[in-house]
Amino acid sequence: MTAPCHDVIYTLQAPSGLDAAAGSLTQLYSSLCATPINSSNTPQLSQQAVADLYGKGLAAAADLQRKAVKPNTLKTRQAATRELADWLQSKQPACNRTVLTVIPEDILVYFTQHWLPNHAGSMAADGELIAAPGSLSSTKSHLSSEFEQLGCNGDWDSAKQTSNPMLSAQVRKAMAIMPCSWATKRKELCH
Repeated sequence: MTAPCHDVIYTLQAPSGLDAAAGSLTQLYSSLCATPINSSNTPQLSQQAVADLYGKGLAAAADLQRKAVKPNTLKTRQAATRELADWLQSKQPACNRTVLTVIPEDILVYFTQHWLPNHAGSMAADGELIAAPGSLSSTKSHLSSEFEQLGCNGDWDSAKQTSNPMLSAQVRKAMAIMPCSWATKRKELCH
């Protein structure tokens, strides 16, 4: 038995001028669900009701995303983001950016001028305190995931100054070099 797809799709309207496309879409929908899209039992909802349902759907999706991450991971991710946000705030008005408007150059300054010195806890062979490469990698991953949750998806677009700043060429290159320089200090082999 085919699932009643019409129970979850309330209204499907093509933009004006796309009546032929709407007909094709209706035929495709009907062939997939074995039910006409505008069957008599499909409720017609007001725009407000559709917007309310969509808002509830977004809230449910956000809740599902939160549940997909272990609570401790979520706390650590939020703490990493909060630390970056606090640092950006402390650099106002020189930086004049927030977590939502940060660019790769800000990320590099943050890691070199704030994060590395404040997270040094491993002893190098020469006695210098350094931040552990795993901690850097973890923080980078947490920030990248948080940017994705904020809607900054995909590689950084330098021309448009959009997407995930952690996925910029500059940040990737710097993050790849930093652990190697630490490993060299620790007399470890770096590949």
